[in-house]
Formats: sequence, structure tokens, C-alpha cells
Amino acid sequence: MQLKTLALAATAVATAAAQFQNLPPGYTNRTKPRPFSTFGFNIIYQPDYHHNIIYPRIVELDCGVILATASLNTTPGVFPVFRSKDGGASWTWFSNITDQHNGLGMDAQPALGPVLPAAVGDWPAGTILASGNSWGNSSGFIDLYGSKDKGKTWQYISNVAKGAGLGGGLNLTGDTNGNHIFEPTIWYDNGTVGVFYSDERDPAHSQKLSHQVSTDLVNWGPVVDDVAFPRWSDRPGMTTVAYVPPLKQYILTHEYPGGESWNGENYPVHYRLSSSPWAFNNATSIPLSVNGRQAGSSPTVVWTPAGGPNGTIIVSDATYSDVFMNRFAGQPDMWEAHAIAQPDGYSRALHVMRHNPDHIMIMGAAHWPGADVPGAVRPLSVTVFSVEETLRRPPRDAYPVNRYW
Repeated sequence: MQLKTLALAATAVATAAAQFQNLPPGYTNRTKPRPFSTFGFNIIYQPDYHHNIIYPRIVELDCGVILATASLNTTPGVFPVFRSKDGGASWTWFSNITDQHNGLGMDAQPALGPVLPAAVGDWPAGTILASGNSWGNSSGFIDLYGSKDKGKTWQYISNVAKGAGLGGGLNLTGDTNGNHIFEPTIWYDNGTVGVFYSDERDPAHSQKLSHQVSTDLVNWGPVVDDVAFPRWSDRPGMTTVAYVPPLKQYILTHEYPGGESWNGENYPVHYRLSSSPWAFNNATSIPLSVNGRQAGSSPTVVWTPAGGPNGTIIVSDATYSDVFMNRFAGQPDMWEAHAIAQPDGYSRALHVMRHNPDHIMIMGAAHWPGADVPGAVRPLSVTVFSVEETLRRPPRDAYPVNRYW
């Protein structure tokens, strides 16, 4: 289906640079990135002043093609899918993930990937999975979609979870109108697919982190707790997961509104380690900090074999433009903050390049509404950095973000 959102693509890279006159050193006077190289702040898509793009996600196909999506506030909402065949140096608007089931639009918080390594149910190996929030006034849905043709077209598969719509506020007082579900992420493990999400529906918690699993992508098991604190008002959110082979464990990152904050961070980042991706509730949440500075808000995590015998765990947050790196299997006192050439942003996406795990792609867009400078329109942009080169530079104490636009 052709949507009028495709017409917005004409405002992309060609006009983007004119809006950014006060960027920090290293962002201006950019040359066109070389294919499969490292580079900084490469603009993929620049919205006009009537639109906003936020919350990017990345997946790489076996052939090396990279797909990326984000939430674009069109009517109805869609998740545009951008494609790169050259390691992120150039991009085209390739397709759209649209709401095919609820009549509401795909409104927020997309999930993109994984690519199935083996058939699950009726969906063959090579299928790309996707999800996101489809919201109305009275109901919200986390649905699963799939693509069998490398992202060109998308098909509704099933509903994973249902919650409240946009008509109710957050569940801060126990009001049942606030029983939302948020922020899905998808994980595959040994023939089972799990969808993790933030969950306000349990009356024992203002919000907790949950998941449900399926072995056929149609029938979903019961809600399983991943992070559920005993204090009702605590609101852990925004699950992302990675596997750490040297540990033979999985890492889950989350923000923790209500958690202990010693530097004024309202959404301190924590992480858990577990031998199973389906058993994080038995683990302890560990705060992520560097010299007393806590990472904050909307974390994402990856592991790469680059950087040393244990590889490197890398975490992005929204409070700092730096990334947090740990070469010592997640030991709490061994995190370092390192500068990269990608601006801060809400829920930046991280990806380890399949054919060169020393190269990490990080993609960002807008901040949470109201956090950017009034009138600013952030682009969807991407940086690829070298782990080895980044680690050779001295770490720093996680610099506070400067709002350049």
C-alpha cells in the first residue's frame, strides 16, 4: 500500500545539514561515508517541521543488508523501513510496517528483528520479525509482524498482549485506566520466540517487566515476570537483551524509575545476568555507573567479541552521548564511558556488524517529546565506530549531554 508518508522522504538527507549550525566539533563538515567504514552522524532521514521520528531499531540480514526503522508520527502511524546495502553509508526508504489488524496505526516503540535462523511454526528461516505499539483511545496492542521477502512486505502474524489505550494516564496511582503495555523487544532462543515488554496491568505493581513466549508465533504462553520490584511505585522499563558467550549468560538492561539515584538521575540504568533469557526474575538488578555517574534512561545493549578475551558489553543510554563499555564480563566496577560521534537521543539502537564485529552501529533520532530544544527537528542518523579504536582512547567520566539543537 502506498502511503503519503513516502512523500516525506524527499525532505531527507539533502536538506538536513542546514538545520544544524551549532553542532559540536566532529559533527560539521562531514564527508560522505565510505561503504563499510567507520563514520559519524550520517543522516538517514530528516523529517519536516510537522513530523517527528524517534526510537530507532536495527536488524542485519545474512547477506549483509541492514534494515532500520523508527516511529514516525504520521496519521495513521507507520514504522518506515530504511535499507542500506553498504554498511550504513547510504540508505533508501524501502517499505513501511503498517497496522493490518486493529485499524489504529503503528504508533510507537518499534521492535525490529531478529531474523529467524530456523523455521518457527509456519514462518521459515530467514523471516524477519517486527513488533510495536498499536494504540487507540481505549485499547493498546503489541502485535507480531513478519517479512518473508527481506523487508519488502510485512504481514500480521498474531497479537501478543493487549492493554489500555491512550485515554488513560500512566499507572501511577493504581487507576485501572493506566494499564498500558509498552516497549516490546523480540528474542529468539532454540526454537522459541519471546516478546519482552513493560507491563502496567498487574495490580501489585505500578509497572513491571514481563515476557511471553511462543513456539509457533500464534499461541503465546502466560505472562512471566522479568523485573518486578516489591515496592508498588517502582517502574522498571525498556527491556533489551543480549547474549554474552564468555559468561554463557544473557544480559538484560532496564531503566529503573524509583531506584536509588546518587547523582540526580531519575531513570538510572540497571542490568541483570541470567543463564536463561526466560529467567531474569531470579537475578539481581545491578546499577550501571562510572565514577559515581549513573547511566540514565532508555538503555540498549549488545555484546561483541572485539575488545579483549571477554569481548565487550556495550550499553547506550539517553542521558549521555557517550557509550558505556565493559571488557570484564559485566563486573560492576569495570564500566568505562567512551566518546563516540553520535548525538544523544531517546532509546538509541545498537548493532554489532555481522561481518566485522569490531564495528558497532549506533542509531539515534529525537528525544522524548519536550526534551529537545523547542522548534528543533531531529533527524534519524547513524554512526559506525570501531571498538578497538574507541578503547584505545582514554575513558572519561560520562560527560553530561549538551543540547546542541
